[in-house]
Amino acid sequence: MTRAAKLLMPIVTAAIVLIGASGAAAATSHAPGSEYGLTEVSEKSTPPRTLQLEFSTAALSGTTPVTVLLPMNYWTSKQRYPVLYLLDGCCNTYNTWIDQEHTDALTQNLPLIVVMAAQGEVGLFTNWYNNGAFGRPEWETYYVDQLMPWIDAHLRTTGAQRGRALAGMSMGGFGAMSLAAKHPDMFAGAASFSGLVNVNDSGGWPLADLLPPADGGRPGDIFGPHATEAIREMGANPWNLATNLGGLTLVIRTGNGMPGGPLGYGSGIPGFDPIEADVEQQSLEFHNQLDALGIPNVYDDYGPGNHSAPYWQRDLQQTLPELTAALAHPHRPAAVTYTSIRPNYSVYGWTVDLIRPVLEFSTLKHVTPRGFALTGSGSATVTTPPAYLPGSRHMVKVTHGSATTSQVLRATAGGRLRIEVVLGPANSYQAATPQAQVVGTHVYETSVAIGRARG
Repeated sequence: MTRAAKLLMPIVTAAIVLIGASGAAAATSHAPGSEYGLTEVSEKSTPPRTLQLEFSTAALSGTTPVTVLLPMNYWTSKQRYPVLYLLDGCCNTYNTWIDQEHTDALTQNLPLIVVMAAQGEVGLFTNWYNNGAFGRPEWETYYVDQLMPWIDAHLRTTGAQRGRALAGMSMGGFGAMSLAAKHPDMFAGAASFSGLVNVNDSGGWPLADLLPPADGGRPGDIFGPHATEAIREMGANPWNLATNLGGLTLVIRTGNGMPGGPLGYGSGIPGFDPIEADVEQQSLEFHNQLDALGIPNVYDDYGPGNHSAPYWQRDLQQTLPELTAALAHPHRPAAVTYTSIRPNYSVYGWTVDLIRPVLEFSTLKHVTPRGFALTGSGSATVTTPPAYLPGSRHMVKVTHGSATTSQVLRATAGGRLRIEVVLGPANSYQAATPQAQVVGTHVYETSVAIGRARG
């Protein structure tokens, strides 16, 4: 069914559109089984490049398919390859990147593994709230904790941050930037094509509330109702998490929805396209946020053009050189800054475990082996990466307001330091709720300096 046809369907469906090989054994060298929470149901190879997989997982209902495109010389070399994960838009299938954007032809001569997996009709690459019951679908868990490690274990990938990039169109643009922002130490780059990259704007959050019925849920099941659970949207929203993307290669491409684009209107809306006009505004807001944070990004507003496959095919073709360059020469920021609503999070080997009763943002700032700052409320234990000589002694100075305390800590056998940090009185109400808007959400900052202890 074309996008234009879908626009004629009832209100919920109309809203949905707005988000808009020599053998399998040789490919994976394993017997089907259960690993990383995935059970392999079937596997089929179509030489020379295509590997078709199907998994079951407790994170999702039923089975879920994956298409993998291998480099042309995969079978004749022992080389390891980076992986590009292509994320699809709403209402499409996992194979839309091949069927409509012709990704197989675009990547035929690249030293690159391309993975395209299902994401539900409107999964938003997020673990659903489900009115507080959580549980399935858990799309972030599936992609990050299950599929990506499975691919690294069974194909000749370069692995780790240097070996992965993300790109997506429409809803997939949200997924690419959201997953990269939540897990920046896993990716070298991310790209959004006509992406929903600011779901908290006036055109974005109503969709997140309305879309779940397309995947068998109820309105509000993805993040919860906006009126009371907006902080959950913010915790996945690329605009709110933009500070986490420092060091990644970032590409944003969008049209403005006006007619007269050079590639026609494809399966999109003839004439003015309000879908593309809305994602153009979100793309501009996201680009401006990155610029304000001093984070380099490629921003391409190409003018007339709509929400359809011909433009996304061109976007991918133009972006592949930028992503392959990022995969060839990845880098990480000299000083990490990372923000999250989660009470427990890890990034680049640093772990923060917060004690507080409600959801709100916490930010680990300006992180180096010589220190960091932490913002939020309540208290936390911060554990460093294994950056120190096991058993070595370190002077740790903790500054909160005008008070500074010092203590000597000894690195663990694994070379880590565990530092207790007091921020301030914990907030009583979840951030961005009506109650919090009345009393305020208080944010405190504590800084920590790490040096060698004398003697």
